[in-house]
Amino acid sequence: MSINKDDIKKIREMTGAGIGDCKIALEEAKGDFNRAIEVLRERGLVKAVKKADRSVSEGRVAIYQENYSGILVKIECETDFVANSEDFRNFAKDIAKKIFDKKINKVEAIDNEIEQLRTSAVLKFNENIKISEIILMNGDAKNPVFPYVQMGRNGAIVQYELDKEMPSDDELKDLLFAIVVSVQFYKPEYYSMNDIPKNLIEEEMKIVEKQIANDPAFANKPQNILLGIIQGKARKSFTDKVFLECPFVRDESKKVSEIIANCEKKYNLKIKVKNFKFTNIGNN
Repeated sequence: MSINKDDIKKIREMTGAGIGDCKIALEEAKGDFNRAIEVLRERGLVKAVKKADRSVSEGRVAIYQENYSGILVKIECETDFVANSEDFRNFAKDIAKKIFDKKINKVEAIDNEIEQLRTSAVLKFNENIKISEIILMNGDAKNPVFPYVQMGRNGAIVQYELDKEMPSDDELKDLLFAIVVSVQFYKPEYYSMNDIPKNLIEEEMKIVEKQIANDPAFANKPQNILLGIIQGKARKSFTDKVFLECPFVRDESKKVSEIIANCEKKYNLKIKVKNFKFTNIGNN
């Protein structure tokens, strides 16, 4: 029977198998495209499993956003050559959308279709490929989600909580997105200063106290003034670990908290951050 050349090309692009192998698989499958892929997978799966033990240190963080919801998917591979290739970027983007559409919220819940796509990618790129992290946030008009990825490697996702539905204003959306870009750089652990555990503040105060003990500038300060200085310095050391204290990317003289306050005033609504998470290539 006559074999469709377009099907041979398509199967080769999906699996990375040789043209001859793709042709033979199509002939055995009597032209059935899906069955031909199964034949190649059955023959190539051993090859893919062998690669599963190889270490991965490169990859991409892919994002997808739709209808106020968003997702980050961390996909790892072995080399930056593959990670930076157009084919791998497209693979990562497609996988992120499929996982989003299926509402899969953890790696353990990956289904057969996604696993088959990953296996095909292992064969195509000839490297171990892992889907190692999924961060899905489901939102709505009052709880919009904004994902962001920098250079395919550093991802951030933030869900806001508004007291009324999101206004259809591009400037507000742009500012909320810019906040995500801002905090991505610092990857804060806490939302506000009040969220920092008391014992960590106390430990930092002890360090500051030792630092200024022999500083003549503080020698004659009253105890209550000295305590205030120590507390202030201790809290300041946590600035880049607190979401609201992070510098705003477009004007580092302003904090994220100031930008949120300005948005609240301008758009007459209350804005809180409901959830925020980060991931990046090279950090497990």
